[in-house]
Amino acid sequence: MSGQRLEQICVSSTIKGRKLLICAIYIPPDRSQDVGVINDHLASMNELCNKCSNDDVILTCGAYNQPHMRWRSIDNVIQCDSSQLPSSSSTLLDGMDYLCLNQRNLVHNPLDRILDLIFCSPDIDIDVYYCPASLLPLDSHHPSLEIYLPARVVCVEAIERRVDRPLNFRTIDFAALLAYLSTVDWDMISAINDVNEMAERFNSILNDWLVTNVPRIKPPVSPVWSSHRLRTLKRARNACQRQLRRQRTLTNRQCFQQASNAYRSLNASLYKNYVFRVQSALKTNPRSFWHFVNSKRKNSVIPMNVHLNDITATSATESSQLFAEHLASVFAENPASRSEIEEAIRDVPVDMVDLGIFVVNPEMVSLAAEKLKRSLTPGPDGLPAVVICRCIAILA
Repeated sequence: MSGQRLEQICVSSTIKGRKLLICAIYIPPDRSQDVGVINDHLASMNELCNKCSNDDVILTCGAYNQPHMRWRSIDNVIQCDSSQLPSSSSTLLDGMDYLCLNQRNLVHNPLDRILDLIFCSPDIDIDVYYCPASLLPLDSHHPSLEIYLPARVVCVEAIERRVDRPLNFRTIDFAALLAYLSTVDWDMISAINDVNEMAERFNSILNDWLVTNVPRIKPPVSPVWSSHRLRTLKRARNACQRQLRRQRTLTNRQCFQQASNAYRSLNASLYKNYVFRVQSALKTNPRSFWHFVNSKRKNSVIPMNVHLNDITATSATESSQLFAEHLASVFAENPASRSEIEEAIRDVPVDMVDLGIFVVNPEMVSLAAEKLKRSLTPGPDGLPAVVICRCIAILA
């Protein structure tokens, strides 16, 4: 890893599937204005960030000793006055912005300066306070700090992201599922007196096995028109950009411009081809078209009208409103019709349905299951119809 001549230490911890990376650094005052030292630190942080996923939490803190940085809070966002900064401070700001890490400390020392900086991801809610009970003798230039990082930030959000992804029902091992269902003691359901609890227990038996044994669908590649070549060019562009930050030479600048132009050119070409494919498959695959439309819109409200050249299509919502207005006008012109309908509605009991006595046997259940479409889309109970169809011999 880069930064071997730096006085820094990094600790990684995994909490319920989400990595917490904490890096502490000390830059002596006599080396704090050395741009090479700052670049070495940024290079080492970049290597660590590349090994982390988007769900991981990154926190880097320490004595950077940049007295020319003036920090203040503007609309709850801590910002630095970037005017008239030395090259070391500007390099540090640019590097942390590139890594998407924001400064969070506003505790000043007695000289009204902030020499100890704390950088963290912008979506992480942390608080920094002055800690009067220090473990070590206090330094007047470096007040003792206390960092508050809620545990829910580390574990709950990552779990919710994983749970939100649907199960990949195409990979179900039905042989293992049938073997499991054959060992279930179904008499425990018959012993329940409430039909709602029976249905809930039945669904939980199947859903518990599916959640444990069926993998979840991997998140799609972003952007959807990306390719292996495009991702390779993006990594090459980032590498040239890091090299340009270390040494702002003409050669490095030309290298970065060439890599950036190659990436933008291929990205524009892939995007153009993607839009053409979506347009061509509008009739055969309308779902991809609406997925593309929704990605471009800022809300999920169904549009009232859709235009194509001189043709206008009215949405179903507007059509239903027009129908409702027409129906209301008919009732207004003929009060007798409205009174007859209201009287008929009053005669229908809405809170009671008499089903009588009937018997349901396994043959009837199997016959009903044969009529189901073997869909992989789960219903409100979380179970796809294909599970019921393939396991009906035991479930009936």
